[in-house]
Amino acid sequence: MRCGWAALALAAVLLGPPLPAAGAAEASAEYDGWLFQVEPDAVLLAADVPGVEAVSAEHGLYRAETQGAALAFAGLEGTTWIEPNYYVTLLDTPDDPYYGQQWSLKAIGAEAAWGMGLSGAGVRIGVVDSGIYAEHEDLAEADILPGHNYMSENGDTTDTFGHGTFVAGVIAATADNGLGVAGLAPEAELVPLKCFEGRRSTVAAVTAAIYGGVDDYACDILNLSFGVTEDTNALRDAVEHAQERDALLVAAVGNAGTETLYYPAAYEGVVGVGSVGEMLEAASATQHNESVLLAAPGERVLGLGISGPSDYITGSGTSYAAPCVTAAAALLLEGKPELAAEELLHLLCDSAEDLGMEGYDTTFGHGLLSLPALLEWAGNAPITLEQTGEQLFLKGLWVEPATGRCLWVAFYAGDKLLACREVTAEWTEEGARLDTVLAIPSGAEWVKLLALGAGQAPAAEPAELELEPSPG
Repeated sequence: MRCGWAALALAAVLLGPPLPAAGAAEASAEYDGWLFQVEPDAVLLAADVPGVEAVSAEHGLYRAETQGAALAFAGLEGTTWIEPNYYVTLLDTPDDPYYGQQWSLKAIGAEAAWGMGLSGAGVRIGVVDSGIYAEHEDLAEADILPGHNYMSENGDTTDTFGHGTFVAGVIAATADNGLGVAGLAPEAELVPLKCFEGRRSTVAAVTAAIYGGVDDYACDILNLSFGVTEDTNALRDAVEHAQERDALLVAAVGNAGTETLYYPAAYEGVVGVGSVGEMLEAASATQHNESVLLAAPGERVLGLGISGPSDYITGSGTSYAAPCVTAAAALLLEGKPELAAEELLHLLCDSAEDLGMEGYDTTFGHGLLSLPALLEWAGNAPITLEQTGEQLFLKGLWVEPATGRCLWVAFYAGDKLLACREVTAEWTEEGARLDTVLAIPSGAEWVKLLALGAGQAPAAEPAELELEPSPG
């Protein structure tokens, strides 16, 4: 397939914005080869062309070593665009080892979520990053699923750089184990989607990881603690595809301390996260622009290192603010699994604690992530029902309409109602706070918590628990 340079130049203009001059790819420090896309059903024998490889053949995305190799496909029917394969950068600031307190969890009210029994269980998070050091002692009990290495195209997702492990620890470091730190959503499922070997990668690699995260691993949430200042077709298409699959995308907004936009945080529907320090002031390096939707702790955050199983370090940057929001979304999705990604985004923003100028601003976005407010806005967080021997423990917050002021526990054997007992609750503006112990009647097989309204009809979906046979 050969054509004259005049025809190639015309095709380049038709396919997208002006491209750098031929031959610049090899000399440029800004990108690594060229990306082009064809319609998935278009006839393209890219595998037979030297210097061309598939990035995501299913989505018609290919990489060419040189601009000439990419432009050779410009005249083919179904070719939609050609652009440089820009480098992408992780958005953290390295720091020295430091053992300290997790001020970040207190700042966002983590105890409120844990007190409701929320842990992120059953929610799958794709960590699009440098991999995960699963041998760390504080990830020993984390639910780390097999993932993929999009650099080497194999299953080795070991983290040799450290960024992805730090992000994973913010999300899911084991809590209450007497070691190190506590992740905000310690029982969430983590999928390492490795596309960085160091601080820099390419649009091709991160794009393949995003596609894989939703298509191959069915992730509910993708954490994207990286950015690139160029708005590219490849990355935008991947983000839109993930959104069509109802995945929530959470991204760091950048650490240059300027108004420059970083992508993917700047794309519509992505939760762009800025950084605050311990005094809840804006971090000096966080970006100030319309991509900022939320603020979260991101300065001197205590996390996990990779120099050994007991390595703990501190780090700063919007890279580490983003996984706070990712973990909070996982807690919310655990309690309300019916929520769509767009609903999650709006709840996160609407419940934020306003900082800075009144209302939305480009420094703090809608405000600081606030778990107590988030769970209140979401409504009806799950109640913990636990059995110990012949006793039933009820704990948590039940958010109900004003008509639902009466709580009962019903005990059943099969379909037969054995007993119905009123539950003592402390009613506040937030709802009914429970910390109750009840005796389980003999023969009870399952139990249901009911909120009854004025007409004695259930005011909300009941919480249920299948009971173990009593020891006697």
